[in-house]
Amino acid sequence: MRASSFFSLLIADEDGVVCSKFCQSGDLACQLNKTMTVSWQFLPLPSLDFISSPLVILNIRTTGYAFYPNLKLTIQHGNNDRLFDTVVRGDKAVLRLLGPLQGPMERELVLELVNRNFAGTLVASRHISHVTIFLEGPSPF
Repeated sequence: MRASSFFSLLIADEDGVVCSKFCQSGDLACQLNKTMTVSWQFLPLPSLDFISSPLVILNIRTTGYAFYPNLKLTIQHGNNDRLFDTVVRGDKAVLRLLGPLQGPMERELVLELVNRNFAGTLVASRHISHVTIFLEGPSPF
């Protein structure tokens, strides 16, 4: 079986990599697959003993949907203890830390951002983010 789509256009910066989908002309299977990007984000955080209010640790902003965004950001994997949540407002979404985390530890989450059409009935695009959080050990001070 031939893989009908592939990801190209690697965009890298100091804390992540984004791969965007590219479909060949006439590749219907690729065009029907609404996953547009897959990203890997790397977030170093200090150990946190106390959090008085939710702490935004990742901002996501869509492009091309500013007029009628219909976004939903969900945590697909890695939140069994419910220490994280998501909030969407307009064309922006955030991942928040809700409680303290102690390191050293590495934590992985998988997020899915879905944009639906204006009526909310059809998926216009899907974006998958693999987020790795590196927690430092407790401060020696």
